[in-house]
Amino acid sequence: MRESNTSRSANVVATFDTQDEADEALLELRLAGFRDRRIGYFARTPAGEMTDLLERNFWITGATIGAIVGALLGVWLARIIPGWESPYVRRIDSFGLMVTCATFGSLFLSCAGGMIGAGMRRRWLGMPKLGPADAPFVIAVAADEDRELAIAVLQHRGAHDLRSVGPAASAYPASYPAAHPV
Repeated sequence: MRESNTSRSANVVATFDTQDEADEALLELRLAGFRDRRIGYFARTPAGEMTDLLERNFWITGATIGAIVGALLGVWLARIIPGWESPYVRRIDSFGLMVTCATFGSLFLSCAGGMIGAGMRRRWLGMPKLGPADAPFVIAVAADEDRELAIAVLQHRGAHDLRSVGPAASAYPASYPAAHPV
């Protein structure tokens, strides 16, 4: 199965009535070799909007980098402070100062890095255009040449309103019948 990093639009879209069916289809797509960057899993919120359930952000990465940088800056600052000429600095415990500066630097920059990372989204697949009457759970797949495999997996798990979207070869019909008609 070829992995495409440039494919950002889904060419197979399927709707599901229950989250269990959609979860099973998602798992089976993963087992078939589709990576998360090629799959979009969308659900309707109580307000009627669609949200991506596979959406990820970088908050943990930002927090980790912030903690490390903060600890290093704290240690560096603790080594510089004793060099200042002041009657307060002469009686200070250098190890305690280093631990305190590293801890507070780590905590502060960890929070700042986490907030920056939380704002950075990594959306692999765009949200398909859906109407308000569509089913509450939608799986979109950037299947490329593996379109038949994606369609077979989604049909096996009870997808309704299975659509082939985007540029397709003439061998692919625009829509497929549901495996379990309602």
